[in-house]
Amino acid sequence: MQNCSFFIILTGFILIFGPIKCFDFSVIIAIYNTGKYLDDSIGSLLNQTIGYEKIQIILVNDGSTDNTEEICLKLQKKYKKNIIYIKTGHGGVSRARNEGLKYAKGNYINFLDADDKWDSKAFKYASLFFNIYKNVYIIAGRIKFFEVMNSYHPLDYKFYKTRVANLTEEYNCIHISGPSSFFRKSIIKGKKFDENIFSGEDTIYINNLLLLNPIIGYIREAIYYYRKRSDFSSAVQNQVRKIDFYFSQIKYVGQYLLDKSKELYNRMIPFIQFYIGYNILFRIISPAFKFLNNYDFKEYCNIIEGQLKQIDDKYILEQRFTSYRTKIFALSKKYNKDVRNDVVFKNESFIYLGINLLNIKNSNNIIIWRILELKKNTFHLEGKDNLWMPKEKYFYYCKRDGETFFPNYHEFSGYNFYTMYGLENKGRVIIFDIPIVDKEQQIISFFISYNNEDIEIFPSLGTFTHIPSLESGYYSNGKYIIKRIEKRLNIYKYNKYLVKSFEKQYCIELKNKSKETIIKLRKKALCRNSNKLNKNKEIWLINDKQDRAGDNGEYFFRYLMEKKLKDIEIYFIIKKNCDDYERLKKFGNILDLDSNEYLITFLNSDKVISSVPDSWATNPFGTEQKYIRDLFHFEIIFIQNGIIKDDLSTYLNRINKNFDLFITSSKKEYKYILSSKYDYNKNIVKLTGLSRFDNLLELKKIEKLILLIPSWRSYIRGTRDIITSKPIHSDTFKNSTFYNFYNNLINDKKLLFNMQKYNYTGVLCLHPYFSRQKEDFIANQYFTLEIQCNYSSLIKKASLFMTDYSSISFDFAYLKKPIVYSHFDIEEFRTFQYPEGYFDYEKDGFGPICKTIDCTVEELIIQMINNCKIKKKYLKRILSFFTFSDRKNNDRLYNEITNKHKMRLNQINILEIIYILLIIFSFLFKLRMLFIYF
Repeated sequence: MQNCSFFIILTGFILIFGPIKCFDFSVIIAIYNTGKYLDDSIGSLLNQTIGYEKIQIILVNDGSTDNTEEICLKLQKKYKKNIIYIKTGHGGVSRARNEGLKYAKGNYINFLDADDKWDSKAFKYASLFFNIYKNVYIIAGRIKFFEVMNSYHPLDYKFYKTRVANLTEEYNCIHISGPSSFFRKSIIKGKKFDENIFSGEDTIYINNLLLLNPIIGYIREAIYYYRKRSDFSSAVQNQVRKIDFYFSQIKYVGQYLLDKSKELYNRMIPFIQFYIGYNILFRIISPAFKFLNNYDFKEYCNIIEGQLKQIDDKYILEQRFTSYRTKIFALSKKYNKDVRNDVVFKNESFIYLGINLLNIKNSNNIIIWRILELKKNTFHLEGKDNLWMPKEKYFYYCKRDGETFFPNYHEFSGYNFYTMYGLENKGRVIIFDIPIVDKEQQIISFFISYNNEDIEIFPSLGTFTHIPSLESGYYSNGKYIIKRIEKRLNIYKYNKYLVKSFEKQYCIELKNKSKETIIKLRKKALCRNSNKLNKNKEIWLINDKQDRAGDNGEYFFRYLMEKKLKDIEIYFIIKKNCDDYERLKKFGNILDLDSNEYLITFLNSDKVISSVPDSWATNPFGTEQKYIRDLFHFEIIFIQNGIIKDDLSTYLNRINKNFDLFITSSKKEYKYILSSKYDYNKNIVKLTGLSRFDNLLELKKIEKLILLIPSWRSYIRGTRDIITSKPIHSDTFKNSTFYNFYNNLINDKKLLFNMQKYNYTGVLCLHPYFSRQKEDFIANQYFTLEIQCNYSSLIKKASLFMTDYSSISFDFAYLKKPIVYSHFDIEEFRTFQYPEGYFDYEKDGFGPICKTIDCTVEELIIQMINNCKIKKKYLKRILSFFTFSDRKNNDRLYNEITNKHKMRLNQINILEIIYILLIIFSFLFKLRMLFIYF
């Protein structure tokens, strides 16, 4: 009777409220200001092949201030049976997930991050797996990065197949990601995320469960797509700059799991030790020394070293995501000594505690060649010494047909080894100069001598080596041919039939790799190159930015076109869909950056003359360059887009860029670039002045105009797409010191009052990367905001210039007009963007320096009162800084380029004459001996 009553009540409830909805999955999404990603993340759930009807979606708005609520309500209205929307105050991801768990009705729970997504078949695979393996309570999908990166997570090796893993046995298959996991609801009933932890909360959550039952399922076919944002705005991507990153996870997650392991098992079980090793090695290579004060840094190091002492060495050495250099360094910190001295060298291998760290003969990365050149009759090689053992224990040498050659060694800061502690080892370059003898073929082999044991090594080929990395790759410069055979370098005298044979073999290998497009490009380029040799004309390619001209590239191009050179074909490179393309067409020879015609011309060019050092200017093929770099025969002429004043050596050094000419404008800059940091010599660095300075003719009538041009800030994330470099709008930009300073400056009442009083107007030129932020600034009748500034025109007509660190100040100073600097964020700028170079603003600057907005306003007002007349001390500095003011910079630049070319031709001609004379002498000698014999 009671059962009958219950059935009647249940039937009535269903008739009134509808059937009780059952779900296979409940997905809880904690959302904080990620509204723009919700279509992707929620869409990936609605598109699951098992049918979205089986998925409950719980959206928890964690106090967002963007359009999150609008999107959530819209989706909830459309999918009212599936979607629950909850709004809370901002309390963090853990509190949001805990709130969502209260509403979960599915048999399996997932915590999808709001900016990530699942593959459409993932839930089908998860459901099948749970149905087959009833004793598995946690399963995980593979993590694949997307947007900026296109690779799998460092721990992806554990997904070698779909299976059930026991972490007691497979201790190296740790799992630390909540969003890429599925949980049976029964196992997490009553289990909450720790709301006091803001980093690594899922690591504790998952491993608390795995410590009790170390069984987990791994599904190779289920892909979780983890967004590495192109704007670098996610909390995880920015975490190294925040104090929580250094202490929250290592202190409250790592130590907690070690203590929990001891509590449950009276020992530290292997998979927890392996997690600690993984986490520490990741931290060892992060730059903690840059971001922590002395007290915090000392505490952080003590925690790291303390945890290292609690785990066995094997759990460091068996990590797969980092180098042995880092592992051995970590162990050295553990034992407070250089552990490299305990490494045994035996049977061509480095061995530590019975673990084979490195077999020299099998490694391709002991040396990585960066530069390979055939200079006159010398084979020139430069490479990175990649061995991490003490340098006094080994040396390199090479053999050419039995003759031995030793290299020179050169310290190079670009290869320095940095850890969380700072600089640990200075990097070095290995330099070989091997004479090429008069033989049809010669073979060069490389060796290392370690503790008096000599072993042949096989270095890998890097960016500027010309030789493609494929098995049949080769390089010909018209005089010699270089080919790698059995990993040794073979040099042949040039022979067109041999080149044809090598090209045929190479194209067969390219075809096998489905690189038909590359084959077609090669055929066209080689055909045109043959025709070009017959014409004996050079091709020069010139550019500024991809979609914008108006810099040194344009002015040098126009100068060359006016000269009407008969022996040089000159082209300006720019994208066709921009305004400057049409404007420059009147000068002739404009090539579309995105055209096939440009690619063919590029492969036949002799000079690439660029005002930017970006890789697209010297390699339009991207990653495909490795298949076609043997056709790169051009010299790279870097004419700059401004005067260098900061330390840019990490980016612009010779090993990284390998410029053939590096143009400078002042003696101080010239000497600075010649410093060891940049690694260039006097044959490469030239003092000519910038091309655009020739066009800086001061107007007869200067306007009462204040020109504001601030520098870009690389550390203000979210204003550009990292891949395309196109500007995007950042929701957090208004929180930056930069925005608040400049917005307050252009709206300062005292400044505006005086601008009105003295009849001044102002222009704020935002950097192109900040162009989408224009809408954030509050405009007024005195200041206009521009994002596509004609710098040349504005510099000429403005009477006063204000900046923070922009090198455009040099253009303004060149015209001997007053400047005001405002270094309101100097510590932040120097820490995160560019270190200070040779230019000391206090001693060398062309105007007063302010560090507050009040000071800046006062200085601008003083300049207006004084009718923008430059002070004598600043004028004196300007006159002493610039080497040239004769507007003949283009003449000097052209002469440097052509002199280098003539010198090279003369050297070749002299050598060829000597070579011919030697042949004649040899022939006459043999003829004389023949007569004597008879």
